[in-house]
Amino acid sequence: GGLGSYGLYGYSAARILDTARALRAASDRPFALNLWLPRAEPGEGAPDPDGAAFRAAAERLRPLFEAVDMPVPDAPPATYLPDFDEQLDAVLELTVPTDEVVQRLLKRAQIEGRADDTEDVIRERMAVYTRETQPLSDTYAARGLLREVDGTGDMDEVFARLEGALEPNGAPA
Repeated sequence: GGLGSYGLYGYSAARILDTARALRAASDRPFALNLWLPRAEPGEGAPDPDGAAFRAAAERLRPLFEAVDMPVPDAPPATYLPDFDEQLDAVLELTVPTDEVVQRLLKRAQIEGRADDTEDVIRERMAVYTRETQPLSDTYAARGLLREVDGTGDMDEVFARLEGALEPNGAPA
């Protein structure tokens, strides 16, 4: 796509922040960061309960472990994936007043010739978005994870606020 995305599968919070800073320094254009939080399905145990497949794979990988002077693991980990909630330090929510979003989207509609993006249509989309996402925001707020970040202003201002919110015990700037 036009923006593309930078995949951050398995990145720690510190590495995500470092990557975002490096991307911001390299470009004044918008960019997207895709985060994945793997999780096991409820009731899903280790995929190799007796460890036979793990031991066979570890043996095949022995030369690689030896090449970096590391011991070959002799047993599978107790769990393959951390609990979903253990992977979250913060949930960021950009907040922008509805009237400002409407004005931005009306301007975009005018520039791009999108006759279907009327004020009524945009306001309805915003209402649906709020209705659909509010329960999730409420859930993370109740867990003390939600950090609302002011999404108004230019990209550098918003980025600085996002950075601050990602800092340990960070709060929006």
